[in-house]
Amino acid sequence: MILNLLLNLIKSSKFPYIFGLIILGSLCYFIGKNNGYDSCKLDWDKYLKENTELNQKLQQQYLDEKTTLLNENTKLAQEILNHEQKYQNSINDIKSEYSDRLHKSEERALYYQSMSTKVNSKGCTTASLASHTARLDKQLTEGINLVRELRELIKLRDSQLRQCGEQINLLVKE
Repeated sequence: MILNLLLNLIKSSKFPYIFGLIILGSLCYFIGKNNGYDSCKLDWDKYLKENTELNQKLQQQYLDEKTTLLNENTKLAQEILNHEQKYQNSINDIKSEYSDRLHKSEERALYYQSMSTKVNSKGCTTASLASHTARLDKQLTEGINLVRELRELIKLRDSQLRQCGEQINLLVKE
């Protein structure tokens, strides 16, 4: 049946026109298909290139920010170590001064003791007063030392809290 139809078509006088239309239609189809494919491929390649460039730019920006953050974090860590070293040096100085003050306090206690062995005009000794004064002097020296140590500790903790705040701010910037 299809074969008869084709034979009748070939024998007809309209065959060259129909055949030309089929060839022309096929040619238009393939040309359009290739142009469309090329156009889509160009758009796709352009899209890939733009995304690759954007990706590289973002990666570089990320690496720059990461490097900056690491540098600032290292700087803050170094500052913390410096403050701790400064604190330790201050405590060592305070302990040395405390030792000197305690020694002076003991000298004053001996002086008070030597004065207490003398008899006053009424014939009473002042040994209990000297002993009490020596204890108060020692406690005062210990109190002064404690206040100085606490002051240095508060300075250290204050600087550490400020630096922790700076580190938090660095992380928030990210």
